Amino acid sequence: MGAELAPAEKAEYSIIQVFGAVYPRLVKASNFELARKEFISAMVESSEKGFPPSSQRSLKDFRVWLCANICVGHKYQILEETESNLRFKFTGCPWATCFRSIGEPEIGRFFCEVDDPLAKAFNKRFTFTRTKVLMDGDAYCDHHYSLT
Repeated sequence: MGAELAPAEKAEYSIIQVFGAVYPRLVKASNFELARKEFISAMVESSEKGFPPSSQRSLKDFRVWLCANICVGHKYQILEETESNLRFKFTGCPWATCFRSIGEPEIGRFFCEVDDPLAKAFNKRFTFTRTKVLMDGDAYCDHHYSLT
């Protein structure tokens, strides 16, 4: 962690380091699939508390919420933003860096697997697709959210 990190990124980095050390032990001590499902459920439930009112749940509203709450510490570009499509290219992810460095990408993948249910929780008409995943060793993640 270098001095160039903003305070929010430093805080997230610290949390990631602790989580990266503790969570793999908890998963290995329990049922992997149950731990995955519970993690995804808890992440969506905790995120829903910060969602804007349902009348403000467009793709633009999602982008604003996502960038303010999830993207801290990530390196990304917004490739497209229209009323019906939102595309990101993530080239840096602190979770992928952490979990790949400790040899636990399958547990780190839990974070990746939150993306689809999180989008649907924000707006049931959203669909999410991804073909590249940093956690899996790809050079970037390609997130595509669309409104159907």
